[in-house]
Amino acid sequence: MKKVDNVKLVKEICNKRLKEKYKVFIPIEAKQRLSKEMKYLKKYGMISDFLNLSHIAEYSRLLGAPCMERGISGVSLAAYLMGFSEVNPLKPHYYCPQCGYNEVVRDGEVPSGFDLISVYQSKRECPFCHTKMTGDGHNISFDYMDMEGMRDHRYFIDVSNDIIDGLAKYMQNLRADKNMKTVFKVNATPMMTMIHRLSVATGEYPSDRCHDGFDFFSFFIDGEYRTLPCVKPLTAEIVENGCPASFSAVMDMYRKVYAMFYPGADTTYPEDYLKKAVTEEIIQVFRLIWYKREVPEVFNRISEEIS
Repeated sequence: MKKVDNVKLVKEICNKRLKEKYKVFIPIEAKQRLSKEMKYLKKYGMISDFLNLSHIAEYSRLLGAPCMERGISGVSLAAYLMGFSEVNPLKPHYYCPQCGYNEVVRDGEVPSGFDLISVYQSKRECPFCHTKMTGDGHNISFDYMDMEGMRDHRYFIDVSNDIIDGLAKYMQNLRADKNMKTVFKVNATPMMTMIHRLSVATGEYPSDRCHDGFDFFSFFIDGEYRTLPCVKPLTAEIVENGCPASFSAVMDMYRKVYAMFYPGADTTYPEDYLKKAVTEEIIQVFRLIWYKREVPEVFNRISEEIS
């Protein structure tokens, strides 16, 4: 049997996803960054890790369940393209979900693509197909992942409680190699469980990649965030301390609230890692808000089940 070239396979997966997302408008930044990341993953023996993580994410999606890698690998573009991170690390840009056209904003104009669709920003139409453009890209550097001590092959994965047993059996096959150094730590969370059950009950799974102009910060402004079950107490407290309406404000409040919850703890997280963590949280909250608004009866029923 011919041996599979994993490096080539990962490149093919990433390039295919880039083409699916951006069509003929693939940003030069994306090509350059992906090339840099592939050299890094190959150098430090992480190609197989990324393939395994993509298999775990695919298994989870087949069951209609969300899956999120919380570790450092999520800052990479390859992780986003392979499906086990939902955080696009490229520079903030307007993005057309129909034809893939994109416009990168000026450096420093906004910290996150979420801000491009907030109520404080003008709406944009794609100049080619006139589809309403959304905001994408969160300007997360790859440098953090390349820091000394960050290459320990440990991955932390949040999933639905309803699939954790089946996933554990599935992952046993990934550990068939006794010499494998990689450690996958799987954690079932109430938020992931609720999103999974809503997905199964409705057949709908709203994606961060095509959110149709949804204002990610409206739920902060009108207090809707307070009514959500399963939201981490740390993050929920943000609303009570200022109702931020921009990504920078969310980040600032996150630091302050963390200090309130854990006085004396080290809050000096690397900026890129903190941005990744907050972005992931906002994406999952977006899904809960979407379900709450679109299918309120189902949402309320499953909320009672979870609580």
